[in-house]
Amino acid sequence: MAFRALAKSLEFIGRAAPGLARNTSDIVAAVRFARAQGLGTSIQSTGHGVVRPANNNLLIITSRLSEVRVDADMQTAWIGAGALWGRLC
Repeated sequence: MAFRALAKSLEFIGRAAPGLARNTSDIVAAVRFARAQGLGTSIQSTGHGVVRPANNNLLIITSRLSEVRVDADMQTAWIGAGALWGRLC
């Protein structure tokens, strides 16, 4: 994702701009962009709301990061930041 181009096209609503991350690189780019613009960052994992106000922040939405992988042999699991609880049961 060309996050800089996306961010420039977003409308600021209540001084919060959303960025829908598709991968870790998007999150890194969003944090760097926010820092360069003098904004903080807030994370919304699944779209159920923000715990704290996101004013003067770039809102990074991680709902697309929903992959769940399990390696039974290694007894490890990888769970994306936007994974829903139902995928883990």
